[in-house]
Amino acid sequence: MYILKKCKKAIVTFVAASIVLVPVTVEGLDKGIIIGDNVNIRSATDLNSQVVSTIKLGSYVDVLENNKDWYKVQTNDKTGWIFGDYIVVESLGDKYKNGLATSNVNFRQEPSTNGPIIKTIKKNTKVLILESKEEWLKVELDKTQGWLNKEYVKVQPNYPKGFIKGENVNIRQNSNKEANVIKKVSSQEVLIKGYENDWYNIVLANGSEGWIHKGLIDVVSKTATSRGGTSSRALNVINVAKSKRGKRYVWGATGPNTFDCSGFTAYVYKQVGIKLPRVSRSQATVGTPVSKGQLLPGDLVFFKGGSGTINHVGIYLGGGDFIHCSSGKTAMKVIVSNLNKGSYKRRYVKARRVL
Repeated sequence: MYILKKCKKAIVTFVAASIVLVPVTVEGLDKGIIIGDNVNIRSATDLNSQVVSTIKLGSYVDVLENNKDWYKVQTNDKTGWIFGDYIVVESLGDKYKNGLATSNVNFRQEPSTNGPIIKTIKKNTKVLILESKEEWLKVELDKTQGWLNKEYVKVQPNYPKGFIKGENVNIRQNSNKEANVIKKVSSQEVLIKGYENDWYNIVLANGSEGWIHKGLIDVVSKTATSRGGTSSRALNVINVAKSKRGKRYVWGATGPNTFDCSGFTAYVYKQVGIKLPRVSRSQATVGTPVSKGQLLPGDLVFFKGGSGTINHVGIYLGGGDFIHCSSGKTAMKVIVSNLNKGSYKRRYVKARRVL
């Protein structure tokens, strides 16, 4: 099993007038593992900064420091910054972590019960932890920095997020296909704790851990869809779509409790701020074309009817599965189907990416 450990790096220095090798230990150097494929190492903490190198899935790096969403790393002869969604770092010195208010708590200007109150934070509010000082945590909320008492904050691991693709995916006890299946889950968000030999170590919503093969999960990015990844916006689309599973099909309906196929996709995308045309054949003209082999969760998938023209649309989930409002006699509701089975394999026409 892959375990992230603290390490010390020896630096050799030369003392003048003698050839004495003195090992100097640098504390606080940590190990990280890359969980995305062909991840960019950049010259600065900016997605538009120069790419100095790329690094492959499963590679190890030395972590020098972190700056909120970014980690400065060293690998071979290259040093630069990696966006935090694509690296797992286990370090007590990693100060930027997430926190969750466990009750209503005063957000103060100073680390003292006498400090002026900025506002009262409600229970379950998420904050970014910047610093720890005795019984106080310095946090950031809505771009404002202040202090919370540790007693009222649950510190959460700063693990990147993943999205499980498809339905009834096996979560195994260990990192191999022969390991016991401990749970079956369908398209959902998880935390990524590590990576080993083509398998991701994940944490489910209930706190339980397991392993999933790399082909069944995407890394979720807060920025944009990465190569082989899922954007947080796409994740929102999928969560909205799945929340409507089982709602009835009614021709011409656009939600929120009944839909036809294009009314369903238009409704879902509207919830994340994207306006789609009303009918499926018009929706098939927006965004950019995507080949079937390059589909990512959140893409629109289109199907033809008996006349050969597009008359049905759904939202891709991953693993060949898509969610749609079916007018089929045995369904007549929002369901999950597979692109590569039954009539959908024959009727599939194309896909478009609008995120």
